[in-house]
Amino acid sequence: MPTRWVEPVTLEGTHVRLEPLSLTHVPGLTDVGLDAEIWRWMPVAIQTSGDMRSLVEQALADAADGSQVPFATIDRAEDRVVGSTRYLNIDGPNRRLEIGFTWISPPWQRSA
Repeated sequence: MPTRWVEPVTLEGTHVRLEPLSLTHVPGLTDVGLDAEIWRWMPVAIQTSGDMRSLVEQALADAADGSQVPFATIDRAEDRVVGSTRYLNIDGPNRRLEIGFTWISPPWQRSA
């Protein structure tokens, strides 16, 4: 099990809030995340609310073992879920991680 030096946290900027991902985000993620273009270059294809729930459940399982910290991306102006991102491949002994598995629904791409 990885050493826990990265814990879930809410990160807030002027336009976006990243909050720890939870099952409560599934409906919002489903509302904005079923566009096939989002998943074109991703290692999964999310086509249904069940697919989205499975994606979130897997992210939470990975969070439980300390290998990832998944976030919901919230547009602060609308207080609406618009995507997701993660810290992943967390390597505690070397204090390194990657930021990835990031997606944002097309209406919010190329915006603030």
